[in-house]
Amino acid sequence: MKLSWLIILPIVALVLLSGVVNVVVTSYILDEKIEDDLNGKEVNVLNSLSRRIYGDVQEGYSAAVTDVIFEERNRRREEIDYIVVFDDEGEILAHTFTTAIPDEIQHLDEPFHTEEYKIKTVEISDAHDGDGEAEELYDVSIPIYNDVNLQVGSIHIGYCKEHLAREKNALTNVALGVTVVVAIAAIVVAAFVTRSIVRPIKDLTGIAEKVKNGNLAVKAEPKGTDEVIELSEAFNQMILSVRLVAGEMYGTEEPTEAPASEAPAPEAPPEAPSEETTE
Repeated sequence: MKLSWLIILPIVALVLLSGVVNVVVTSYILDEKIEDDLNGKEVNVLNSLSRRIYGDVQEGYSAAVTDVIFEERNRRREEIDYIVVFDDEGEILAHTFTTAIPDEIQHLDEPFHTEEYKIKTVEISDAHDGDGEAEELYDVSIPIYNDVNLQVGSIHIGYCKEHLAREKNALTNVALGVTVVVAIAAIVVAAFVTRSIVRPIKDLTGIAEKVKNGNLAVKAEPKGTDEVIELSEAFNQMILSVRLVAGEMYGTEEPTEAPASEAPAPEAPPEAPSEETTE
């Protein structure tokens, strides 16, 4: 495997692994946030509403209670599917449904003992727009107490799971997008670093080929990282040493190229004697 791939692949793998971990951790954190919102935010909302309506609930003023819960429902239409108030006999006193009340809602009321609130998952139809499709909701409920701490009813709020899923998906997609951007940036940086390392090594490889072919006049140019510069300088020192050794072998100080052959040149054949005519 090429050196460039040996450098780039581990970096890319590490970035992708970090991205997967980031997405998983983000998803876990969002799940924890949803639970905290239900246990904290929605319970606080219900406590605030109960303080506003406990007198009307005790007196059975359905219209006044309906006005208050509709105001809250309209203010948070994207998050809340319904708000339902039960009286002390377990009958629905007020609600925010604009169509028939689903059967699942009519049986939601349960007695509170020591619980400050309850959270459970319910599945109802016609939760949003009357299209007949079933939808899962988080039902958060608390008891309603009067000013002498006697329970006079209960209030339920249906928190939209679909809305929570959209928020979670949006934030997860952001985390995924950041991971992709970081991965691309890491690849670019890794390619740049790899090039700065591999190119000088390729140059040294080319010089080594020339030295192997007998050219001792070449010289490596020290450039790049500190390690590559040290390698280039060591390479130049090696070439110089080879020159000196070759000079001692062939009787020159610093030959640029080794002789092609050590065999002496053949001597020219002697000239034939000329013939003389004698008388």
